[in-house]
Amino acid sequence: MIRTTAGAEMVRKTGEDLLESGLFSDAEVSAGDKVWRVHTAILCSRSDYFKKAFTGRFKEGQTGKLKIRNQDPDNVYRLLKFLYTGHLPRQLKLSQLLELYNAADYFGIDSLQTDILANLKTKFLQQGRDIWRYRNDPNAALRRMRQNWTDDDLKQSFSAARIVYTQPGNFEMPRKYFAKFLQTTYAIVGRDIRFIDALKELPELAVVIVELMMDASNQGAKSMVSLEQPEKCDNCLSKDIWAHPCAQTWVSTDNASRKLMVRGLCDRCYKIDKN
Repeated sequence: MIRTTAGAEMVRKTGEDLLESGLFSDAEVSAGDKVWRVHTAILCSRSDYFKKAFTGRFKEGQTGKLKIRNQDPDNVYRLLKFLYTGHLPRQLKLSQLLELYNAADYFGIDSLQTDILANLKTKFLQQGRDIWRYRNDPNAALRRMRQNWTDDDLKQSFSAARIVYTQPGNFEMPRKYFAKFLQTTYAIVGRDIRFIDALKELPELAVVIVELMMDASNQGAKSMVSLEQPEKCDNCLSKDIWAHPCAQTWVSTDNASRKLMVRGLCDRCYKIDKN
């Protein structure tokens, strides 16, 4: 089957026009103070929730009017727009994406959840891995982080954490993506006071991050962290450990005791280790 960009755009635009205009509509969906004139052929063929509502023996099937309660009207509109166009709304913040993900789970729209997860995976995993490539040069990692993430992005990420760890819903995969992102960018994100506040508020997130760090150490990897400065160099025992601007502490696991060990290098040992 050959799919063309022009054809896909035509379908998207037609669906959007039908939803906005209500032309040839045969039913009504409302949420809060918002009402949409909809087409049961489209909704019922793409969502079991709407199919059961409009074709069953319930009042909605007789009147053609469905009132959705306990859902944000903006999310209902975004969900309807996806069903009509097959496209995820653009320019959504992380918190909005996750709220829409939860709504998609409630309405049983797997394709919308799949698209949102793909978006989150790009945002969290791929960019986190990109920054992880600079783990031996924290200053370069910080510059890379600033290229990909604005302060508002970080603010949204903490808001997203509160959603996936406090609100009811199937957030298993978003939680994994978010925790993995924090694991790979902890040296930078961990310095933000909002991150510390999030850990205090969300103890489950703190446990997950520690488990990820220990798992990485067990596999021979290092987890970048920002902790209290050690008193001396782990290699030469010099107390001039922070002479180099890129000096960092690292957490690794002592294989014998299975305890997390804080390590750091002075300027001279840092250069030797780097080379």
